[in-house]
Amino acid sequence: MDETMNRSTGSEEEMPAAAPSPRRRRSARYQEEAAEAEAVRQPESVLETGSETAREVASRYRQRQEADAPEGTVRVPAQRERMTGAPNRSAMAGRRDREQVGYAPGQMGVSPAQRARVSAAGRARLAEESQYREQRPTERPAAFGAGKPGSGTSAARTDPRYGGRPVQTARPADLSSRRKGKGPVILLICLLLAVVLAAGFLLIPKDMAGPLGDLKRRFTGGDGENRTEASQVLSFEMVQQTEMPEGIDVTFEAVTERQVADLRLVDGEGSILPMRLSSLWEEKITWTLIWHAEEDYQGPVRLQIQQNSAWVDTGFETEVTVMPSLVTPPPVTEAPTEIPVVFATEEVTPSPTPAPTETPTAVPTLAAEEEAWLDAEQEGAGEDISPVEEEPEKQPEEAEAETAEEFPEDADAVPAEALPEDADLPEDGNETGDAVPETESIGENPEAETAEAAGMIPAQETPAEAAAAAPGTEAPAETAAPTPRPILTAEAAENADPGLIATTVVYNGARKVSQYARADSEKIHMPVVGEYTKQMLGVLTFRTDAFRQNGAVGTVKGTDSLTQAWKAETGSVKGSGQTYYGMGWVGQPAIVKWSKEVRELSEMYDTKKEVSGLKEVIAAGLDGRIYFLDLSDGTATRNSIKLGYPMKGTPSVHPGGAPYMNVGQFARKMASRTGTIGLRQYNLYQLKELSLIDGLDGKNNRPYNGVGSFETSALMDRTSGTMVTAGTNGMLYVITLNADFDYAAGTYSQSPTTVAMKTKAKGEKDAATAVEASVAMYDRYVFYADMGGFLRCVDTNNMKVVWAISLGDAVESTPALDWHGEEIQEGLDLYTATLLSSRKKGDAAVTCLDAMSGEIRWTASFPVKKDTKNKTVSGFRASPVIGQEGLREYVYYTVNNLSPEGQEQLGVEETAALVALRKSDGTVAWAKGLAAKTYSSPVAVYDGEGNGAVIQCAGDGTVLMLDGLTGDQKAELQVDGAIEASPAVYGGMMVVGTTEKGNNYLYGIRIE
Repeated sequence: MDETMNRSTGSEEEMPAAAPSPRRRRSARYQEEAAEAEAVRQPESVLETGSETAREVASRYRQRQEADAPEGTVRVPAQRERMTGAPNRSAMAGRRDREQVGYAPGQMGVSPAQRARVSAAGRARLAEESQYREQRPTERPAAFGAGKPGSGTSAARTDPRYGGRPVQTARPADLSSRRKGKGPVILLICLLLAVVLAAGFLLIPKDMAGPLGDLKRRFTGGDGENRTEASQVLSFEMVQQTEMPEGIDVTFEAVTERQVADLRLVDGEGSILPMRLSSLWEEKITWTLIWHAEEDYQGPVRLQIQQNSAWVDTGFETEVTVMPSLVTPPPVTEAPTEIPVVFATEEVTPSPTPAPTETPTAVPTLAAEEEAWLDAEQEGAGEDISPVEEEPEKQPEEAEAETAEEFPEDADAVPAEALPEDADLPEDGNETGDAVPETESIGENPEAETAEAAGMIPAQETPAEAAAAAPGTEAPAETAAPTPRPILTAEAAENADPGLIATTVVYNGARKVSQYARADSEKIHMPVVGEYTKQMLGVLTFRTDAFRQNGAVGTVKGTDSLTQAWKAETGSVKGSGQTYYGMGWVGQPAIVKWSKEVRELSEMYDTKKEVSGLKEVIAAGLDGRIYFLDLSDGTATRNSIKLGYPMKGTPSVHPGGAPYMNVGQFARKMASRTGTIGLRQYNLYQLKELSLIDGLDGKNNRPYNGVGSFETSALMDRTSGTMVTAGTNGMLYVITLNADFDYAAGTYSQSPTTVAMKTKAKGEKDAATAVEASVAMYDRYVFYADMGGFLRCVDTNNMKVVWAISLGDAVESTPALDWHGEEIQEGLDLYTATLLSSRKKGDAAVTCLDAMSGEIRWTASFPVKKDTKNKTVSGFRASPVIGQEGLREYVYYTVNNLSPEGQEQLGVEETAALVALRKSDGTVAWAKGLAAKTYSSPVAVYDGEGNGAVIQCAGDGTVLMLDGLTGDQKAELQVDGAIEASPAVYGGMMVVGTTEKGNNYLYGIRIE
């Protein structure tokens, strides 16, 4: 029964006396407390046998107990024990004491009951407090949480010791009111201090040195106004001035926060200064800005920052004095007398009525074209020479007729018999044999039809006689026009049942359709190998064209040496779980030779616009930037695009010469933000993003796989203005660009329409539908494989699967096409290769198929092993080289993580190797071991006689050049950093990027 009930009724309860608690030695400070406790517990025995102190305490306790007890109350030993908790200082005794004095649960502070738990004196104080409480209200107002657990009140509790009145343990009212009165005073003092500090901060001069000045500039703009994005610039200074042949390069350095998108320089009047820009990404961004000054200037140079779409001053400026007029110009070297005009077709004797010169219809071979151009560069020729300037002066009637020929879409100006039969495809040539210049169709703009106007043929490189007239060159031998190959039609073989792809869903725009038929005017006829672009515009997509055979164009003078010509540093960017550096897999750059018209109207640096025959490198990096560099020396040609998200895919540039590019994004979750992801399209006149193919598909939620990256590189059919690509989301996209390209006005725009398709094999997991290898194409047929190992052929006319097979494992190596055999009727081969990914162990295989039917011609398998420790990819990740000319009998693949059995099979000691396979049956011709894992795709280069060499970049930064027939090493070069990216080659110059912390560069390597 509860002790409180016993006390209230006054009943007696006989209880045995508790045994004395065991004693331990205590310090002097606790001895008196122990004596008091003993006196309270056994006062009778203490009075008889205890110490003097104990007897005195016991006597006082008895007197107080008798004085406090109600009349007629008799206390028993058990009640005293429960009152005092003397037998032991247990938690139960403490709990009862807290309940007796009204403490709410959880309030375990130093309470009067705790202090008096073993103290007789404390019991007396409790009695005094009870008298004080009789004068207090029994409970607080509801606003203060009266009676709530933990609120500090116990209004609902009663204690018989205090006459059954409610007990409250709040502090005295006067104390509470005093503390409440101090709150507003303290708040007022804090506000006054904040005002004083703010006023002092505003009085700090904006140019003050030291920490206070840095703090002021960090939290306000450079002019002391409220903070904007411009205040993210931390420092700005001029570093040096360098004398150049034509002017002075003034180098500035700025350090900014990582959110800064772009910088530029303006003079005192606000005019934009021409400059080159580069950056290094670390915790902050270090920018290098090089202003090329060609005129004298003395005054301020201000730094501006791009804020959204506007440019704003940062408040940072520096006084600059440059005097290019005082720079001594370099001596002018006269051109050799034996080259009066480098590209002249013949010496023309002035005549008032010269006989018209027939324009040759033959286009020089790439070898002769490149050799003539290189010879001209070596001799110092640097100005564009138009064919019109080199031809004899024509009579007005002849000039009018020639103008009409250049624009065959003008039916009124061109005789009917001079028009090609297929007017929609003027690039197919002139069947009548008349001298009509080759043309290209770009969108629907008739002004861009001529090759010269659209930039297809640089003026100085058009006539074959121009190359023949240059000393040291020979005119190319005339060859008969090759017999055109018939258009092949795809039909599934027995073992390539399209029903293997169980699900096919087609979307026309945002609408799902059960049947689709492409309009005749939009039907795709993707140009075959060698015709992706009519002229040598460069490497415009991954592996150059739709057949994906090689990453090189042009010819080389020799294959005996590799020399580093230049290197340009790239940067890094922090992702959500890692930092990305430089150029990773796939990472091949594009190389473009723009027309003069496009160069002049673009936002290239003025000094680069004037470079005749400029070849521009476009590289999209893991560091979140798209770089534009001069192939000859690695210097910037224009400002880079700072996307801020890593990119793996190769930029794809319009094969008709229009300033249009698209590039895929790899990740969107960064350390500081999460953004959109997909395939980004750019207008390269202004470096402006046109649109984004959303890899996550927005609200439509159509893809099977929810990863939105594009590691692939798109193809573009210049005859229909259509782009074809696939993404990691598993979707195949066929996009009609509907482009409007006006080369004369320098404008490019588009209004694309999209047809998309998703496919899935029976039992295939959603994640396995991802496409990470670029598509290959022939005519209207597109070939691609997914990470589930399913290879299919799709007809873009109706978006139906023509045939499909299972390769058994994931595919990251881009499929490649090649004509089969010597005769045109023998067909088209398709090469593909697999990884060891979904299986625990096994082989990686190269397979050759009939592209039109899916029938397997041969398979070559190689034992590989998984490397889970280093998380490397096993099998064939690199894309192949399909040998041509002197190497036409071979196909070259790079394999990783060979098992001991695989090493023995290839006769190599290394676990990675470059393998030459015979196209006829897939047998190994030779293999070259590589010292490190290798994801970089090899390239083949050929000299003017068709002799070929294969260049392989290994993961440890080694660049090897091997004889394509024997595998013998011809040259080797070591660069800094790891190579995962694939190289691109234009003529005798190769470009490749590296990825490694502290060693991330783009390299220009000369092949000789």
